[in-house]
Amino acid sequence: MGDVLPQTSPGGQEGPVSPPETLPEFMKAKSSTVFDQIDSVLNMTIPMKNERWIGLAVVAAIYLLRVIVTGRFYLITYCLYLYAAGKFVLFVTPRVTGDSMQDDMPSLPTSSGDEYKPFVRKLPEYKFWRTLAEGQAMAAVASLFPFFDIPVYAPILVIYLCLLGFVLVKQELSRWERLNVSKADAVKQWFGLIKKPNYTGKQTGAKEPGMPSPHAD
Repeated sequence: MGDVLPQTSPGGQEGPVSPPETLPEFMKAKSSTVFDQIDSVLNMTIPMKNERWIGLAVVAAIYLLRVIVTGRFYLITYCLYLYAAGKFVLFVTPRVTGDSMQDDMPSLPTSSGDEYKPFVRKLPEYKFWRTLAEGQAMAAVASLFPFFDIPVYAPILVIYLCLLGFVLVKQELSRWERLNVSKADAVKQWFGLIKKPNYTGKQTGAKEPGMPSPHAD
């Protein structure tokens, strides 16, 4: 019976050899590496705000044009709109005292005489863009598979989406009116066109949950 030769590790050193990776472990390691590389590339685009939004708008326009021309995948587009609408509400909503897990955030001013505090969003601009980009990518991939093309009556979906968008925007404008901010200035604040809105100084009704009182000391 011959001598048993010691096993040699891939590095050339003698010792016990670790068992080979299973396929799930290999795929998990590779996917983690790929996602880390994607994160690194996307993080490099943080300063390029205009370029990011223009690129996303172009991709979204191409996707919508494909949906309109082919007359398919309306349900996927509907789900994408709902997802984007929810993220938009977080994007335009300020982080104020009274929000859960955010009590350390200062209240927004409600008059021109109050101390100026910057508008801090619940969902920052870059995270908002990234969530929309990820949603658009998932919708585009899903539209490549015919079994996702579930038949729906498109006109009803379009009408419902328009009504939903109107209600969401009206609700957010009402919140800003409780901060004594005009609708025009609120919209400008949402998209970063102004740094400090003009306050109307008008009395408002009941306090919105999670929003500062207009006449609090």
